[in-house]
Amino acid sequence: DLSQPRKIGSYLTDPEISPHNVEPIGNLAYIAYFEDMLRIVDYSDPANPVEVGFYDTYPENPSHGQPLGAHQTAAWGVYPHTPSGNIYISDMTKGLYVFRYAPAGPAPVAAKPRVRAIETAQTAITAKKIATLATPQSFSLSNYPNPFRAVTSTTIQFELPHEAEIELAVLDLNGRLVRELAHTNSTAGIHNVHWNGTDALGQRAAAGLYFLRLRYRTQTERNWHSLVKRLALLH
Repeated sequence: DLSQPRKIGSYLTDPEISPHNVEPIGNLAYIAYFEDMLRIVDYSDPANPVEVGFYDTYPENPSHGQPLGAHQTAAWGVYPHTPSGNIYISDMTKGLYVFRYAPAGPAPVAAKPRVRAIETAQTAITAKKIATLATPQSFSLSNYPNPFRAVTSTTIQFELPHEAEIELAVLDLNGRLVRELAHTNSTAGIHNVHWNGTDALGQRAAAGLYFLRLRYRTQTERNWHSLVKRLALLH
């Protein structure tokens, strides 16, 4: 009865972390669970979903299990509907991964909050990474959409061919800082950060043109390099 929906069961890792998308195949649900990475859940019994698979696309990240912050690492999307059986998953920091999933080990146990890689023996997880995208050949900076409205936010993507210290910031047309989006050491690869049009105090920035600036320097460099892109905020 669509007029009276009824909850049958649920699966959560952490109430502060939201799954980004869910792709069902048979009795399995493949979940891109943002900061809680790739999760595979068996819902043969809808009232008692059971986690049967997990893969950490960024095991070296120090902010695991925390709401998305400066490190901006998260499983953004998953696609398991392939004739080959491959599973494609995109990580906001690491890029594209290709996996295979084959159940193995002891019988699945009830899902527990914050299951991590060290608990794989308890959750019958055997996801295997097959390949990743090639490392970018040059430093680059882009964003989409542009122009954008604050209610939707814009995704800022920067590519690093080498590990580097980076500073990502939004400036007004006079070069004054509006919002620092990231200041961290980043690995080589494709990275994504979101800006929702607010300033450092969380207030909505005025509509207009802004500069998006990426400063970077590698471990062997003392001087900073900069990439600048113009973006437009609409209300």
